[in-house]
Amino acid sequence: MKEVELPSDLKARLLKQIEQKPAPTRRTEMFRASLLVAGSIAIGLVIFLVRGGIRMTGRPTSLIVGTSLGTALIAGVGTWMALGRRRSMLGRSSLALCVTALVTPLALLFWKVVWSSQYPGGLDPWPGRIGFRCLNLSLLMGVLPLVALLFARRGTDPTHPRLAGLSAGASVGLCVALFVDMWCPVGYVPHFLIGHILPIALLALAGLWFGKVLLPPRK
Repeated sequence: MKEVELPSDLKARLLKQIEQKPAPTRRTEMFRASLLVAGSIAIGLVIFLVRGGIRMTGRPTSLIVGTSLGTALIAGVGTWMALGRRRSMLGRSSLALCVTALVTPLALLFWKVVWSSQYPGGLDPWPGRIGFRCLNLSLLMGVLPLVALLFARRGTDPTHPRLAGLSAGASVGLCVALFVDMWCPVGYVPHFLIGHILPIALLALAGLWFGKVLLPPRK
């Protein structure tokens, strides 16, 4: 076969082209990631508002404020544990990520029951309100921010990307639960498990899968 002769200046031309296309800076990458996450959150908020936003539905204001403050505190701690950085660049330990994903939804359930039980009918069943509408709203609001968050953090976890994705999904689910709780008047425990706790588990499992795909450093 006849050998293909490459131009003698090919290497020089390639190097020149590479130099003319500068690599994005860390600040630029962080700006793009922030826009991506902020845009996904904005879409989730639009969905929340289109579905009715905060609905009083006869509930005392103190009931809504109390459950919302407790949920916000639990979501904040869960998000800090899942996404915050230690002094080590490797992030949280596997144990901390697992505890975050498992304990925070239980804490949310505990707070909901404790606070709602102080009000007459706060834990009563609502006929026909099984929890599927809340489940649907939670997933609609949570999936896009979760994907955007993990995509923004892609290639950053060489040690436990699945667990990092799992805890990130749980933290997104907790944040979504704050809005869904302001939307939903039902405190009945079976409803709360299906409509408010189950979405956290499903988003955590989705985060586990997306974390496996997006978070390991690229070869």
